Amino acid sequence: MKRYKISEGNFQKFWDFITGKKPAPKPIQKVIDDDPELKKIMKDYEKINSDTIVQLNRIKKENPDIYDYLKKAGFLSK
Repeated sequence: MKRYKISEGNFQKFWDFITGKKPAPKPIQKVIDDDPELKKIMKDYEKINSDTIVQLNRIKKENPDIYDYLKKAGFLSK
């Protein structure tokens, strides 16, 4: 039987091939960084999130009773 040498770097790929496992998918941040449409969506999401924080801080300052109600109702994290 012929013997094959496998380098340490290729061992995981070889083992996945033998066991039938698929290699791990790319991390979600890498997928977002590679896709320009997802980058745009992330930018929009960050803007919405920052606007919401500003509005909640304003409500907390001007109407603390409403802010407390939102917190008790579970709309805000404690």
